[in-house]
Amino acid sequence: MSSDHNQRQMDFILEQQAKFEVAIAKLEDNLARTAEQSRENTANIAKLGEIILSVANYNEDQDEKIAAQDRQIAAHDRQIAANEKQIAANERGIAALIEHSLGLDVRIAELIEHGKEADERITDLAKAVQRCYEGNGK
Repeated sequence: MSSDHNQRQMDFILEQQAKFEVAIAKLEDNLARTAEQSRENTANIAKLGEIILSVANYNEDQDEKIAAQDRQIAAHDRQIAANEKQIAANERGIAALIEHSLGLDVRIAELIEHGKEADERITDLAKAVQRCYEGNGK
């Protein structure tokens, strides 16, 4: 394996690791936004519950408004459920990326070691060629 090949492999691995770090950062950002949205949705549902209780004392027109609020609550519940699924998926994705990056660290270390061994072999070969060249020149 040539030094250039090793370097390209190391560059590729480093590039992939950088991409994984960017992806992890994006997932963490999405997770933070999803958590904030979940908190906001929870607060909205609590507010809607208070509104529904006060509207129950009004006339039939108010009953239609209550039904609309109930539909909105159901939509928020679905959104919360979807957000919770997304949070779980994000957490699994982050864990998988972390696990994968740990494997890359080991592979990078192996490649570095192989590169050092290749460098030693090339140095030894160069010395042998130099000895042969010096021997033929005399």
